[in-house]
Amino acid sequence: MTTANDQIERDPQIRFHTEGTLRAVTRWVSGHEQGLAEWLKNTRRAYQGDRANVAEEYRLALLLTKDAFLGEPARIGLLDVGGADLEDVEAWSEWQNPDASGRGSGVSEEVTQGNGGKAYMYAMFRGTARIYGIKNGRRNCKGFTGPEDSEERGHTGFMPTRLAAQDASAAKIERELERILEPYGVAPADLPPDLHDAIRRRGAFTLVEGIDPVLTTDGRISIEDLVFKVARHEQSFLPLQQLKLYAMHNGQYAPNGNPVRLEPIEPYPGLEDPLVVALPDPMQTADDAEISTTDNGRRAPGTLTLFTSSQNMKNAHKNLRPRWKVVYRASQHPVGAKHMEEFAQGVPGAEFIYAFVELPALDPTYVDHGRQRPKAGPLVEAVDNFVAAQIRLLARTISDLRQQVLDDGTLDQVHEENKYLDRLKNEFLPSAMSDQPGPWDGGDGGDGTPGRTRTTGQAAGEAVSVLLTFPEGGFRIGRGVSVRLGSLAGVRVVDGDEKTVKGVRYSWRASDEHVAQVQEGSDVLLARNKGATEVIVTAHVGRARIDSQPIPIEVWSVDHVLVTPRDVEVKVAKRQSLVAEVTNDEGQRAVDVLLDWRHDADDQLIVLVSHRGTVTANRPGLTTVTAGAGDPEVGGVWARIGARVKVIPNLDLHGDGQGAPRLLVTGRDVDPHTGEVRQGNVDAAVLWQEPSDYVHGIWWLNLQNPEAALMFSLHDDNPVVWRAFHAQALVDMLIQVWMQEQFTSLGADERPDLWGQHKLEMDDVEVTIGAEIWRKLTPFVLRGEEM
Repeated sequence: MTTANDQIERDPQIRFHTEGTLRAVTRWVSGHEQGLAEWLKNTRRAYQGDRANVAEEYRLALLLTKDAFLGEPARIGLLDVGGADLEDVEAWSEWQNPDASGRGSGVSEEVTQGNGGKAYMYAMFRGTARIYGIKNGRRNCKGFTGPEDSEERGHTGFMPTRLAAQDASAAKIERELERILEPYGVAPADLPPDLHDAIRRRGAFTLVEGIDPVLTTDGRISIEDLVFKVARHEQSFLPLQQLKLYAMHNGQYAPNGNPVRLEPIEPYPGLEDPLVVALPDPMQTADDAEISTTDNGRRAPGTLTLFTSSQNMKNAHKNLRPRWKVVYRASQHPVGAKHMEEFAQGVPGAEFIYAFVELPALDPTYVDHGRQRPKAGPLVEAVDNFVAAQIRLLARTISDLRQQVLDDGTLDQVHEENKYLDRLKNEFLPSAMSDQPGPWDGGDGGDGTPGRTRTTGQAAGEAVSVLLTFPEGGFRIGRGVSVRLGSLAGVRVVDGDEKTVKGVRYSWRASDEHVAQVQEGSDVLLARNKGATEVIVTAHVGRARIDSQPIPIEVWSVDHVLVTPRDVEVKVAKRQSLVAEVTNDEGQRAVDVLLDWRHDADDQLIVLVSHRGTVTANRPGLTTVTAGAGDPEVGGVWARIGARVKVIPNLDLHGDGQGAPRLLVTGRDVDPHTGEVRQGNVDAAVLWQEPSDYVHGIWWLNLQNPEAALMFSLHDDNPVVWRAFHAQALVDMLIQVWMQEQFTSLGADERPDLWGQHKLEMDDVEVTIGAEIWRKLTPFVLRGEEM
C-alpha cells in the first residue's frame, strides 16, 4: 500500500558511478586462467542449439598466444567456429545483462551475468581487447581500449569504426582468417586440420583477444603453465568435456600438438564408481528451519556426486590439489567451487575425495560475480552441511580401507624385537654416554609409564614378588566396558632389593568370569555383568610362577552419566581431567567408575582420552567428549550432554624429562595417554610423534605408514630387510634425542639457528653414535641375535 510518505519524484534514471561500478564487477579477475575459463564457457554456450547450433564434430576451439617481440606486445586469443554476429556483439557490449547468453530464447540451460569475458578483457590487458566475428559474409567487431581501470576503457565501441565493423561486408573466409592470425605468426594452413575444415565449411569464426596482457614477465607467456591452470579451473570442466581445445604459442603447437585435456583421475581401488546421492527436499538449516532445494517444486531436484582418487589430492600440489574441491553447478553451468578443506578439515580419508553439487535452485540467487564461489545463504549452508556429512561417511570408508591388516603373530615378534632394541638404546642416550646425568636419565618401570630408575648399574637379581598399584578397594567398572589392567595397575616384578626384573611374561585371570572376563593371552578385562570379582596376575619368570595380590573388581550397572565441566580449554600437549558422575541402578553415585570415553571430531587425534577421563590435547580444534558404558544402540548408557573441549596452540612445547625415551610399536603397544593400543596412521611418518608423545619422550614405529607396512610384510620372508629397517628407525630416534638435547635443552639461552648449523650438528651426532651402535646392531640385523 502506498502512503503519503512513500511519494517520490524520481531521477530520470538510476545513477551509478561508472568507474566505481566497472571496478566492482571486474575486480574478481586476478589471473589469465580465470579469464580464459570464462571465454571457454562462453564458447561452449555459443555452440548450443539455440545459438550458433554448431554440430558436434565442429565443436572445436584454439587458444592462441604470442610473446612480445621486436616492439610488438604479447597477445592472447581464443578462436572458435561459432561466428559472432551483430546480435552477439551488441549483447556482449552491455554490462550486467542476465540475458546475455540466452538472447531471450527461454533456454535456462545456462544463464550468465554478462560480465565474465568482458571483465577479463577490461581488467587483464593494457592494450586493445575485442571480439571479432565473421558469419554469413558479414563482419562485426567491438571492443575496449583506453587506460587501465578507467571509465573510458569500459565504454565499448565498434573497431576500428562503425562503418567497417557493424554488420560490414566481409572478405572471403580464408582472407579474414589470414588477417586475424597474422599477428600470432600463424597462417590458415597452420591451423589444426579439423578446426580449419570446420571454419571453411561453416564460413564462420569468432576471435576473442586481448593485447599486452598484465601479469606477464617481459612480455613472455608460459604456455605450459597457462594451459595447465586453465585445464584445472572449475569453469573449464564442462567446456573441455564438450569441445576440443587446441593451443598454439608463437606459431607452434603446444603442448606437444595434442588437444588440451583434463586427464582423468584414477579412482580409489574398490571405490571406482561415483557415489550419487539425491539432495533431500526440504533440508534443515542451521537454526532447524526447513528450506526447499527445488524452489518448492518449481526446479528439478539436486544431486551430490562424490568421486574418489587413488592419490592423495591434498598433497599432489601440481596435478590434483587444484581439483580437490566441491564444485557447484546450476543445471549445466558452474556456480563456483569451495576447497574440500572447508568441509573436511582434518578428516582422515577426505584427501581422496572430490565432489560435484548439481542444484538448479542455486540460480540466480546464489550466483556471484565471477562464479568463484556460491553466495552465502540458507540454501547453500544447508547443502554444505549435508555435503560435509556425506564426505565424512565416505572418508571413513576410505580410511578403513587404507589401514593395513597386520598379522598378530608377526606383531608379537616385532614387539619382542623392539623390547630388545629399546633396551639397547639406553646405552646410547646422551646421559648414558657422559658422566653427568641428563634429561633422559631414567628407565621404563615396566608398567607402561616412564620410570625414574637409572638406566645403568647392576642388573636385578632373582624375582621375588609382583608389585601392583591400584586404588584402595580396587576398580569400579561400568558394565560393557573393556579396560587394560596392565596400564591401570602398574604391574612390575622386583627382586629382593626392589629392582625391576626384565623379561617377564604375565597372565591374568578373574575369579568369577560371569562378572568380568580376561581376554585370553592379554590383560584386557571385559566387565560383563553387575557384581564383584577379583583378578590375579601371574608373573612367569623362567620356570617360576609368582602370583600377585588380588585386585578387587566391582562391575556397575550404569543408569545415568553426567560429564563435567561442560566447557574446557586446553593447550596442545597438556592434560585436563573430566569428571563422569555415575549413578547405578541402585541409586548409588560415584566419580571413580571406569567408563568408555569418546569424542566426535573426525580427526580422532585432536585429543586422546583415558578410561579415567583424562584428556590429552594433540592438535588445535574443537570436539565434544562424552562417556558411557556399553553400546548405546543395544542398551548402553551414555551421557546425554558431553564436554566441549577446545584445543588451543601451545607455544611452549618442552619435554618434561620423565624417564628414558621409548620406541613403541603401533597396533601392539599401549598408549599411556589412553590405556589402549595406539593404532597406526597411514598419513603419519615412520617415526611418529604427536605433541603429547613429544613432551613425554615417546616415539612410535608407525606400521601403518606405507613404507613401514611394506617392510613389515617382509618380516617373515626376508627378516634381514625388516630388521635393518627396524634398527634404522631406532637410530633415527636416537639422533632426534641427541638433537633435542642439543637444541631444546638450552633454556632461556636458546637462540634461533640456521638449518645449516642444525644439519652439521645432526651429521656430527650420527658420526658420534653411528659406528658403535651399528656394531652392536649388526648381529641383530643379520641373524636376529641379541648381544
